[in-house]
Formats: sequence, structure tokens, C-alpha cells
Amino acid sequence: MKSQPFYFEIKDVMTQFLAAFNDIIINRHTRDRSVRSKVKVRYVYAPKQRVIHDLTNKARHITLPVVAVSIAGVSRDQNRVFSKLEGSYTHGAENAGNLTTDPRALTTHHIPQPVPVDINVNMSILARYQTDIEQIISNFVPYSDPYIVISWKLPSEFTDADQEIRSEVIWDGNLSMNYPDQLTGTEPYRLSCDTSFTIKSWLFKEIGDPLQNITKITTKMTPTDEFAMDLPEYDSVTERSYMESLGPTLTASPVVTHIVNGDQPFSIQELWGYNFGNVTSAYLSGAEINALSGQAVDDFDSPYYPGFQGVPVDFKIINENKLYIELPEDTGLTEEVDVILLNIGGYGTSMSSTLHGKGVKLG
Repeated sequence: MKSQPFYFEIKDVMTQFLAAFNDIIINRHTRDRSVRSKVKVRYVYAPKQRVIHDLTNKARHITLPVVAVSIAGVSRDQNRVFSKLEGSYTHGAENAGNLTTDPRALTTHHIPQPVPVDINVNMSILARYQTDIEQIISNFVPYSDPYIVISWKLPSEFTDADQEIRSEVIWDGNLSMNYPDQLTGTEPYRLSCDTSFTIKSWLFKEIGDPLQNITKITTKMTPTDEFAMDLPEYDSVTERSYMESLGPTLTASPVVTHIVNGDQPFSIQELWGYNFGNVTSAYLSGAEINALSGQAVDDFDSPYYPGFQGVPVDFKIINENKLYIELPEDTGLTEEVDVILLNIGGYGTSMSSTLHGKGVKLG
């Protein structure tokens, strides 16, 4: 209880609530209902009794019509309580300007599950004329069915990025009209109308220290046959000694996860996957196309990447996860061919990929 998790949540929500309502302009009409003048309705953050007191004891410096807004109470919303949830996380990469140099990209903030609260708001309309109150009512009632939504930001202590929170504002559906029944000779005639709203909001717990990210590195090793003789002399066989015995880590081989429109004979095919940034060559491989112009490719002295036959094609790297290949034209073939991408660490094919398993259709 010594922490101070105060993030101005109630103030921010009430500011948004007043901003949503505080733009009402009503008309004053002539007998034939044409507009004679316009009046902007004043909004004040104060209880109705305080506004009436000021009207009575300060020579009516507060002009009518006026709408008084105040908080009636705050309560925990049991219907929005999700037990056993630890909250959510915001990745530091959302705030980082450069993912490779900005230290924020290496951390994640844990946002504890906030407490759902209902903010009950009283609204009182004071006016001299019945039509003024009716116009003010007509301004918000049609839009409060079933509710309106206000937007506010997650407190900046949790993230530098603009993360939106939406809160429902539910009108209670009642309008209580009050007419003065006893007036003194100096007391002005005033009408009032009372109603209330419920704002579905949140109160946040204290944020903790940033967490270090768990990073998954997608890579493959190229084993050597000299495992036993090259094993470094350590006191015990550690993970480090095992990794070093396999030789240097090479660039991960490309992996194809999807080919866009691969079943359509388009001249340009878009490939999705990963480890595309260092692709050095691309081939098409199939029985008919290999017989037409295939060539032997055996760039790796490894049983994991045996030699194959294929036809080289032009390609364009977009990023680590996207690449374009250009299919040969006027081949007269209609077969489905395999797409093979190479880099210095090995190669990956579209047909042998467990994530794709299909090729490209020629024709």
C-alpha cells in the first residue's frame, strides 16, 4: 500500500466526458418558430446545489441556461472483473525509434490487470425556458441509445506509444423535470432537469520495472565430421563445447511459408517466409523444366543439402520476409515446379517446406 499508482484516470475520463457534451448551441425562436438568436450552453463542473447557491447569492453572475456536472460516486464493476489474469504486456519496440540501437527495443513492460470501475455522473440542466431544456435534451438523448463511447489514452507511464482506451458512457434513461412551486417576489423563475450517466472506466495498478525480452533466434548449424577430435578440452562437456564442436554458425537457410497466387500462372510471384535477406540465388525445379534448360547445382558439401537440378530465375529481395521471383516466359510448360532459394547457409524449397508444401504453376 506504500506505492502511489495515480495516473489521473478519473480526471482524464471526466475531461473527455465534458468535451463530448460541451458544444451545445440552442436557438431562440419567434412566434412563427424561425430562429431569432443562438445561445451557447455553459457547462460547469459543480453540483447542482452549488450552482443554485451561486445564482442566488452572487447577483446571478452565472447566466442561464447552464448544465452542472458532478461525480456522484465510483464503484467497482463486478461484471468486468476477470479473475486470475495477470494483465497485458507492451513491447518496447513500439516505442523504439531504431530496433537495433534503441535499448527500449530489448524490454517489455508488464501492465497489471486494471480494476474496472463505474463512475456515476450527475447532470442537471437549469434554464428559464422550457424550450431551452428540450433543445438540450434533444442534443444528447438521441445519441445515447444504447450508449456513446469516449476515447482516452493509456497512461504515458506504461508506454510512449498512443494506445487507445474506449469507455462506454451509459445514460440511465431518466429525465426528472422540476418546476418551482414557491417563489418569493425577488426570486427568478427557473426550471431544472436532472439525469445521470455511468462511465465504464479503469483504475490502474502500479507498473513494475521493465522485463528483458526472450529472443528466439531462427538459425541452423552445419555439422562437421570431426566432432570427437575437435571437441575442446573443458572440464565437462558443456553446451558451449558442444556448439563449438559443430563449427561456426552459418546464415540460416531460407524458409518459404507462403507463395501468393502460386496456383496462378503469373510472371511475377511473391514469396513469404524468413531468412530472405541474404538469398544469393533462386531456382525453379521440375521434371519438364529441368529437361528443357536445367543445370546441376551442388554448392554444399553436406548431406543436409544434396545437389539438385534447377533453372535459375531472377529475384528481388524486399525484406527478410518477402521476396519476388520472375518466372520464365514462353516455356510452353504447364507443370507445377518447386521454388528453391539459396544462401551461404543452405537452401530451402517451397515443396519440401512443412509450412507450405506447394510449388508454382507454369503456363
